Amino acid sequence: MFRALSTSCARTLDSVYSLAVECPAKKLVIGTANFGSNYGINNNGIREGDVFKIVNDTILREDIFIETGENYHGSEELIGNILDSRRFNNFIVKVSPRHFSSKKSFLKSVEGSLKRLRQDSAFAIMLHGLGDSPKESTDSVKSALKTVLAQGLTNRVGLSCYEISEVLYARKQFPEMTIFQLPENIVDRRKQNSEKLRNLAYSGVIFQVRSIFLQGLLVKKAVNLPKELKEVALIQSEIESLASRHGLESSELCLRYAQSLDWASQLVLGFDSYEQFKKNLSCIESTGPNISIDIPQASDFLIDPRNWS
Repeated sequence: MFRALSTSCARTLDSVYSLAVECPAKKLVIGTANFGSNYGINNNGIREGDVFKIVNDTILREDIFIETGENYHGSEELIGNILDSRRFNNFIVKVSPRHFSSKKSFLKSVEGSLKRLRQDSAFAIMLHGLGDSPKESTDSVKSALKTVLAQGLTNRVGLSCYEISEVLYARKQFPEMTIFQLPENIVDRRKQNSEKLRNLAYSGVIFQVRSIFLQGLLVKKAVNLPKELKEVALIQSEIESLASRHGLESSELCLRYAQSLDWASQLVLGFDSYEQFKKNLSCIESTGPNISIDIPQASDFLIDPRNWS
């Protein structure tokens, strides 16, 4: 059972968990996988005019970030064209594992992304996973990470992954890494009270949370889902019912959970429209009510999008 406490961040006491109003401020990271093409199980895209508005609003802020990478087909070119010659300091660029085998390939990928974005450097450069053979590519990746830092192409390097064990492995192999991205949401609460993540966060490591809406499955009605994902309908109903009782929409309830994670300082969100961007940004920048929740944990199959294809 989940129960609300008054003024502290979410905690687990045996089976008691609280979503409370006073939690560390979170910063928005705009996911751009659908900026140049459709993305996700719902195959969502976004109009170019809305991308234009989002980017132009974002560059006026120092506390919003944009995440991109060459795997997000068309995204970097579109953003670069919108920016033209304007400088934006908060890009987070992901490098695909296919570039891990050689330092030259890694650096070429980074330089290509920066060129398409029309920028000289990025806030952070992240490995998009560890790849299939992390041990074999350790030396080339380590050398590449040191080079991008030394050349001023970025101030931080890190990793986008799935498990805490991957974070710990990466920290051991690549001490330079100070930013990580992990999935976590209201039906996947495995990391909510990780002391290992808290200790790293307290030491200055940045943690971003993605999959807050699980590619929209937690808040949007989906059609033609495979039978393995049929539990989505029940989960959506549970979230919608609880949100409604507190005068919230399902998306805000999911965001409130992500806000409660005291080891995370940045939330990664994708958008289908400019209106959705403004709405979710407003939610992130505000506080919400204490909520007593009891929503079932999703199956291992559902919480990992790698299982869906």
